[in-house]
Parts: sequence; structure tokens; C-alpha cells
Amino acid sequence: MILQNNGKDYESIPLGLHRAVCVNFFDLGFQPGYQGKPPKHECVILWEIDARKSDGKPFTITKRYTASLYKKATLGKHLASWRTRPFTEEEENGFNTDTLIGVNCQLNIVEIKKDNGDTRAEVDGVLPPPKNLEGRYEWTTMHAETDPTYTPDWIKEAMSKQLPPPNIEETRVPATIGPDNPGNDIPF
Repeated sequence: MILQNNGKDYESIPLGLHRAVCVNFFDLGFQPGYQGKPPKHECVILWEIDARKSDGKPFTITKRYTASLYKKATLGKHLASWRTRPFTEEEENGFNTDTLIGVNCQLNIVEIKKDNGDTRAEVDGVLPPPKNLEGRYEWTTMHAETDPTYTPDWIKEAMSKQLPPPNIEETRVPATIGPDNPGNDIPF
């Protein structure tokens, strides 16, 4: 047998701190657990960053999360950091993820080494846009160039493999902060 590298050629996303805008939020539903663990509800955020590929198109990056706003969950930590405050108990029981789309932030992108020795870029932190001494944002608002209906193939595949939800009663209440009620300078 002759083996060869059949990987796709792609440009590596630049590492470091980048301006970014949320393009979309995907609900993957319940996904199979890793190594026999129970299924868990997962989601993905897709961002566009300010760096450009050699063809002039912006880089995009995704981060897969367990769909939880618990303060120790990565999604909960990243969203709290992005909005500069933790979620209230009321918000934890009914946060509308649609309010993330179009919101600016900064992403800290780092290189992660996988078990097989390969490396990949990963979102390590999500921060609000920087403010100047007067409390105003230091940059003009970024608007996504990526089509908001764009769904990466791996996300389509994960969505097609979602499992039926376990017998858990979920209750949702409308978000108290959103585009119609921006709240205390909190972006969402």
C-alpha cells in the first residue's frame, strides 16, 4: 500500500488577537458522546476576522461548544467575557443566540497541537472590542462579508447526525437583552 497526503491545501489562519464579527450561530442538537459518554447538546459560532487570504477574501473560524451558559462551561465563559459581565439567572434560562449575529469582538486565536502531532488554529478567548479612554469603541464596526447563510460542510454533516434529545424538559423564555433592548452598553 502506498500512502499519500490527500489533505486539502489551505491557508493557515493568522494567530494572535484579531478583530472579528459573528457571522452565524449553529445549533448542532444532541451529538454522540466521546468514547461512550452520553450525548450532549452542542453548538458552533462562526466568525469572520479582519485578516485576509491571498485571494482577498476574509478568513473565517469556528468554535464548537457544549450548549451551556453555566459559568464554568467554555461557551458561558466566552460569552461573559465578550459581553463584559456574567449572565443573570434570568438570562441563563432564556438567552436568544440570534442576538450574537453581527456583533463585533476580538478573538484570541492560538495554535493547538493534536495528539497525532498535527496542529490547528483554535479560538482561545473572546473579548469585547477595545474602548478608548472616553469609553468609546476604538474601531469602526466590522460588517461580515461572508454570506450569513453559509454553512461549512462539517457543520452540515454534524447536524445530519444529531440524536433525538434525551427526556429533559427545557424551558425557554425570551431574552431580556437584544437588538431592541441593548442594555448597559452590553453588545448582546
